[in-house]
Amino acid sequence: MKNDQNPNSEGLPDEGDEELIAYLDGELDARKKKEIESRLQADAKSRERLKAYKKTWELLDTLPKVEPSKAFTEKTISKIEPILVTKTSPPFASAVKSEAPFVPTISAPPKAPFPRILFSLAVLVGLAFGFFGRSALLANRARQAEREKDAQVAREQRILEHLHLYKYVDDIQTLHDLDSPEYFGNVKKE
Repeated sequence: MKNDQNPNSEGLPDEGDEELIAYLDGELDARKKKEIESRLQADAKSRERLKAYKKTWELLDTLPKVEPSKAFTEKTISKIEPILVTKTSPPFASAVKSEAPFVPTISAPPKAPFPRILFSLAVLVGLAFGFFGRSALLANRARQAEREKDAQVAREQRILEHLHLYKYVDDIQTLHDLDSPEYFGNVKKE
């Protein structure tokens, strides 16, 4: 059925219909929306077109959502055959020689070793950081232990200087006993 009012013979919406569709979708600004609403109040044909588009939109919303099956995807991809193009022959050389129609296809890019190299490099860097970090930690601990040992020697310097005097004493209590006046009488210390 051909619409005599619509100069577009292919059944596509004209400019006014595009505005009606944009009005239904809520894509118009406030000024344009008021223009369409005033046109709808004045023009019965525009109101009818709007009702028809609205009904079409409602029918489209009732259609089930269809997802392509995995088999469809696999079947489509299996029909794509890669064409190997060499540098010596132009891309259309085989089509020209055999006079068969050229069907462009997509070939998978060659697998690059870049991700593997990057992963290997990351592992090596991690191992290097671990090795040098552990070495630095152990060296720091050794320096800390040496400093503590030096500090202890400094604290006990007096004992070390008189070590030859303490050599024949079994324990510190004996030294304290020797220091008491009971062993040697009332000797005054000067």
